[in-house]
Amino acid sequence: MLDKMKKLISVFLLLSSLNSLAQSVTKIVPNRIIISGKISDSLIGSATNGPYIEFYSNYNRENPESCKIIPLHIENRKFSVTIEPENDISYFDLVGVGARMIRSVTFYQFMIARGDSIFMDIAHENDVRFSGLGSEKLNFQHWAGKLIVSDLKLLKSEDSNSLLQMMVDNKKRAIWHMALSLDSLNKDSSLNDNRIKDLLRTNTASAINKDYLNRITLPYYFPDTTYLNNLKREVNFLITQQNGFVIIDPFLIKNSYMYVQYVFELNKTVAMIRSKSQLAPVTIIYNNIKSEYQGLLKDKLIPFCFLEAALQDPVSMKLLPEAISIVRDADSRRLLQQIEQAKTPGVRAYNFSFIGVKRQAIKLDDFQGKVVILKTYENGCVPCIALSEKLDPIAEYFKSRKDVVFLNVNGVQTEDRAFEAGVKLGKYGTKHSIYARTTGLGQRDTFFLHYKFTEFPSMLIIGKDGNVISANPTKPFDERSKKDFIALIESNL
Repeated sequence: MLDKMKKLISVFLLLSSLNSLAQSVTKIVPNRIIISGKISDSLIGSATNGPYIEFYSNYNRENPESCKIIPLHIENRKFSVTIEPENDISYFDLVGVGARMIRSVTFYQFMIARGDSIFMDIAHENDVRFSGLGSEKLNFQHWAGKLIVSDLKLLKSEDSNSLLQMMVDNKKRAIWHMALSLDSLNKDSSLNDNRIKDLLRTNTASAINKDYLNRITLPYYFPDTTYLNNLKREVNFLITQQNGFVIIDPFLIKNSYMYVQYVFELNKTVAMIRSKSQLAPVTIIYNNIKSEYQGLLKDKLIPFCFLEAALQDPVSMKLLPEAISIVRDADSRRLLQQIEQAKTPGVRAYNFSFIGVKRQAIKLDDFQGKVVILKTYENGCVPCIALSEKLDPIAEYFKSRKDVVFLNVNGVQTEDRAFEAGVKLGKYGTKHSIYARTTGLGQRDTFFLHYKFTEFPSMLIIGKDGNVISANPTKPFDERSKKDFIALIESNL
């Protein structure tokens, strides 16, 4: 039965790449990429922003500056763009069509190669057929991406036995997905470029392992000794597996963001287990990466310490000068230098310009002589609401001070109606907050790009002199951090 299923899948992937001849004729332009397609009327009607293509010549999901926005002009439900990529391998995704649910192995981004000319037939968010030159790898990514998120094994109860069973079920699921997807890839005769096949294999295996790791890592249950011991065993297994098949090929390291992120997630999970906390200390992660990895892989891993993990650990900024000095990869070093120039305490804060509830301009210059506690959020963000609840008593503490301002910036909802609906809920900021949104670019706003803010909530504290006090202060989730947060503000009044 399994062999028949694998054969059917392989045949389906091959047929999907060939049916383009009946759908469209795509041009082939050497050294360029052509992305064209047809979108159903229902999806066009549901688009609120866009549609547009996010194109990455150097894909790094944690660094929004690596993304180029390409607006789409749709006529008679069809679109076409020609792109001149910087590198042989790029990534893209289609935004503003439905709910952005065109799954891929790398989240919603699809790997594409220089010279590809593909056509996307988009019936609905989960029914996309790729055709044309290079389409075979996109059809595989779409199929494997949907496979990875299928058949979820959820926690049924909170006892140790249920936790253990959840881990066992998810491991079986990961093994099944790994065998099915890699076997289908190996048998796909339409993929005749071994480099591309190796890259697809690396992305797919890393995505499955990362998904498994994320599903079994539940910091809330760290106090359960049985669960924690089982988690340690599984993480050690994954580390042994990764060390046994460590990738040294520069082509794969440079172009497989998913592999680099998975290796980083492994190191972060080790730090979480050691500290028995969801807030993994950056120092542990950084020192482990520095000692255990070499060459380009180490250079690609280190920036993650100052992009993702640093949001939870202000101590990380003290490690940044050393990190810049030991990284040899030009792109990674440039990224670290940008972080240093933006986030180091004492540097000039970015001169932002937002839009307020009354459609008025809100600029950094408006707050001269005041300490600004800036928090980013998006509608529906539960952690954003939780942080606002913790900030509320701090805002109450400073309510008599005219030189302390709490500013909440929506980084996703760019239209007035959606933005104002979130403000009316009153949950995303303190009682004394000023609310603002970007000028229409969302997370592509220059403020978010400058600080590399890709997650919500992020925080920034700006001093009376307009300089950065902290670009990643410790969030006040307990009494000790609350006192430290208040002390940080008072020391700068």
